[in-house]
Amino acid sequence: MYRMYYDGGPGHYWFGPLAMMLVFWLVIALVAWAVWRNIGHHHHSDAAPSAPTSAAVEALKMRFAKGEIDEDEFHRRLTLLQSTT
Repeated sequence: MYRMYYDGGPGHYWFGPLAMMLVFWLVIALVAWAVWRNIGHHHHSDAAPSAPTSAAVEALKMRFAKGEIDEDEFHRRLTLLQSTT
């Protein structure tokens, strides 16, 4: 009676558990990869300073254009900003 419902034959009982184990480890690997990738983006040192530095240079240019600072002060601060990037 058992043979009537079982189509796998002898030796095929291992496929189901093996497939489930592979799916389980694939999900674990994908989650670990996603976490590693997101942590890497938060600590990337090259991407973060570029936007504030360019904003600071633009603000410096505006102050120079308005006459708030003279040319020597502009070049001194610009050199300082460019040396920190």
